[in-house]
Amino acid sequence: MALRRKLLLWAVGVGIFACGMLAGWFFCAYVQASRNIIPVRFSQPQYPLINQILYFDTPQNFAYPKYASLHDALTAYSNQATAQGRATEVSVYFRDLNSSEWVGVNETEQFDPASMLKVATLLATLHQSEKDSTVLSDTVTVPASFTIPVNPQDYYPPANPVTSGHTYTVPDLLQRLIVQSDNGANTILTLYLGDTILQGTYSALSIPTTADTSGITAQQYSHLFRVLYNATYLDAVDSEKALELLSQTDFTKGLVAGVPAGTRVAHKFGEATVATAGAIHELHDCGIVYYPSHPYFLCVMTRGSDFPTLQTVIADISRITWQQVSNISK
Repeated sequence: MALRRKLLLWAVGVGIFACGMLAGWFFCAYVQASRNIIPVRFSQPQYPLINQILYFDTPQNFAYPKYASLHDALTAYSNQATAQGRATEVSVYFRDLNSSEWVGVNETEQFDPASMLKVATLLATLHQSEKDSTVLSDTVTVPASFTIPVNPQDYYPPANPVTSGHTYTVPDLLQRLIVQSDNGANTILTLYLGDTILQGTYSALSIPTTADTSGITAQQYSHLFRVLYNATYLDAVDSEKALELLSQTDFTKGLVAGVPAGTRVAHKFGEATVATAGAIHELHDCGIVYYPSHPYFLCVMTRGSDFPTLQTVIADISRITWQQVSNISK
């Protein structure tokens, strides 16, 4: 009996020690993660007494074991898609918008942002309207002699693009900009705003500009949607207005195709074609998926040989993410 009691006490001691070590590991990981959390602020000269927080940069998924299975599933699918030649590069960035926990797969790979940056134009316009109340009641007349310089939108063109010789209200241009992803509307709004205002938004949100040939990453792109969800760059009314427009985007073959019908998704897609020896296409779709009581941001950027296959890759990743979040949320 004495020996059994000693063995039992020894087993209990070892168990307590092991639990302590495990708890210590998680605590240290949490402390290390906390030290690496960096607040990104928006200082404005006209408001010298405040220093507004836009969002927090948080460390990699090592501190977030909750989403380890999601990371593994996304990694496995991305590797399979590239091995099968369905894509040459796949980048994924997932972020839990309630807890700020995130995981990524090649999330620092750079891509041509293409139409994705129309969201920056939307934010810049609404931000300016908060300073000048006449912006959203203003109209813009495009002279008949003006040729709208637009980049080609070969595969997903707008249904009703803006044309020269017509007058548009700013809200109409914003609707065409986001819902139809109209390059002409983007050109006109950019000219209307002026370079200083637009570049101010890029700078405040740490977004590479169109002049930056290095491209943008899925992680960087998340800044645009995170400030909308948190209403930290625009006020609550305009943040809601922007997300409402983004939830009406008529591109439904990417993120939307991977979630149950009727799920609200506020998102923006972008397409680009790089002319090389063989055409290389890029297709991206990024935004907020409003999973019930558990919204998350998902950004998928892809590069490959044809758009239909790339849109399927994006839809598959969206479906995998929804399923994994569903399993975790049970």
